[in-house]
Amino acid sequence: MGRRLKQLALRAQFLQIFAKETSFTSSFCSPTKFFGSLPDSLVNCTSLYRFRIQDNQLNGSIPYGFGLLPNLSFVDLSKNNFTGEIPEDLGNSQQLHFLNISVNYFYTALPKNIWSAPNLQIFSASSCKLKSKIPDFIGCISLYKIELQENLLDGSIPWDIGHCERLLSLNLSLNSLTGIIPLEISTLPAIADVDLSRNFLTGSIPSNFANCSTLQSFNVSYNLLTGPIPASGTIFPNLHPSSFSGNQGLVRWGSAEAVRRGCTGA
Repeated sequence: MGRRLKQLALRAQFLQIFAKETSFTSSFCSPTKFFGSLPDSLVNCTSLYRFRIQDNQLNGSIPYGFGLLPNLSFVDLSKNNFTGEIPEDLGNSQQLHFLNISVNYFYTALPKNIWSAPNLQIFSASSCKLKSKIPDFIGCISLYKIELQENLLDGSIPWDIGHCERLLSLNLSLNSLTGIIPLEISTLPAIADVDLSRNFLTGSIPSNFANCSTLQSFNVSYNLLTGPIPASGTIFPNLHPSSFSGNQGLVRWGSAEAVRRGCTGA
């Protein structure tokens, strides 16, 4: 019991001392499991540029003002027990290029300005109980990877995703998204990986995807899609039927019976 109490005291002391010391530039928590909440005084670490505290047992909310740290560029808060609102100031962070908040318990919506951080390149927020709609893609000038899979997101995919001209990878699978697949995704000049599987998307697959020479993987399985599957393009002729399964209204050019078996998983 005494050893356990000592461990508790050391872990709490670490977080408090870290937050009071403004000269820290980088932090990485070891496999020792830290718990408790991040102190509000963390926003005093004005020299901090890299903050990795993933795979711990931290709870509470992300302190407001954290995103305003002037040198902050890399943040990994994944695999903890964080809850509450995600601070809007992260969308105002001038240097932030990597943000991972996956595997937490926020049960809240993303800030409307989350894509506005001018240098944000990788945004990962999978399996963290995000609710409501995906914010409009205002900004997103540097984004090349978006991971929002396995959340509680609903509504449609914003059409202005076409503003994310550097986007390489988009994963919105395992949500409750509705509406059509925006044509704008197929016009992104560098898009390589698209996973929209296990939602409630309707309509057809935009035929423009057949002209997307950069596309390497594409999965729209288990939606409510109808109409033809593109028959040409760099990858569509060779995609496995599982990429389209669970959409009984989708048809391939060719044998109707073969398509019916492939798209229903029969």
